[in-house]
Amino acid sequence: DGWWKAKTVYFPPNNACANNRVGAHIFAIEEMHRAIAIHPSISGLHLHTGSRVALIVQRRRTNDRKVTNHAEVLDKVQDVLRDWSIVVFSDFPQPPEVLETCQMFRRADIIIGPHGAGFANLICARSGVPLIEFQQKSHSWDYELLS
Repeated sequence: DGWWKAKTVYFPPNNACANNRVGAHIFAIEEMHRAIAIHPSISGLHLHTGSRVALIVQRRRTNDRKVTNHAEVLDKVQDVLRDWSIVVFSDFPQPPEVLETCQMFRRADIIIGPHGAGFANLICARSGVPLIEFQQKSHSWDYELLS
């Protein structure tokens, strides 16, 4: 039904210190990856439909860490990755449902976007998928430790 139930959920801390740059315990991340990989709606995904997939994360509902030249970035990615399918994950008007979001990140062959909460969905990405994360000078290490 799209919902997972748990007594305890271990997830990377959402704070400036990122658990002193340690991040979440590795067993928690590994178990979340395993649970996602065996979920029926994820495990049966056809990863490739002919072309590789670049997932671009777009933040529109906030001015914090928003890529102001998103259209230019998108154009450049399309120009450089001509044979790839370009998919945009956006928080506007609302982010996609959890399952659709997880499927988008799972299908991606590269993920590009600004540092922020949208990268918590990296837990759904396949191991080894390259990540290009736009960062400001001062930022939390949470997503670097998660990926």
